[in-house]
Amino acid sequence: MLSDQWVQTQRLTAKMGRKPALTRDILNFTSLAELGRIEMKNMQAQCILVGALLILATPAAAEGLFSEGANLVLTNGEPLPPPAEVFAYENSDQFDLQVYSSMQSLSDFKITLDTPVESLPLRAQMWATHIRKAKLDRKKGKVYTCDINQDTPLFGWLFSFFKSIAGSLFKKGKEYLLYRPSSNFNAIIEVDSTDRKIHNLRIVSREDTDRILAFYGEGRCRD
Repeated sequence: MLSDQWVQTQRLTAKMGRKPALTRDILNFTSLAELGRIEMKNMQAQCILVGALLILATPAAAEGLFSEGANLVLTNGEPLPPPAEVFAYENSDQFDLQVYSSMQSLSDFKITLDTPVESLPLRAQMWATHIRKAKLDRKKGKVYTCDINQDTPLFGWLFSFFKSIAGSLFKKGKEYLLYRPSSNFNAIIEVDSTDRKIHNLRIVSREDTDRILAFYGEGRCRD
């Protein structure tokens, strides 16, 4: 029990217009607790707001935000090269960004090779590989080989495309961002059947693939 002397002291202090020490401590503790509860409610409100925004965000909006973030990571804040319907292959990071940029806006574009080759150069091969591996609605992409010499019979030669894949060109995170659009595309390797060499790599959207393959002629393409 509290002593009578202590109780008298508290009463005297109260009469003098000052809150007893014990009362002040209780009030201070109560104020801190109330502030804590208010802060907790604010945090909960913020979490609810963020959650609501995430729930209400459309897939298209979410994809747009993701793409903007990916662009910043891949270019270090620099602008992407403009999309191009036809551009030349080169062994550089800028070439990869050109393919990536073109995939953002175009459904059909062509990569030309300065000299016909027997197998795709490294960076073009990496794109074709990721197109074949990428899944959309549980279906993988396809890489076709099409004869572009319409006057020469095709002898059923199947172009052997995939060889050993070189080591990773980028760190895993950047590689994922770079090749992520591949899931919407197929690839067409354009080969001259007279010399069996690759002349171009054409990248087309999955929706337009059948229509575009028809232009090569019946029996001219195979996957």
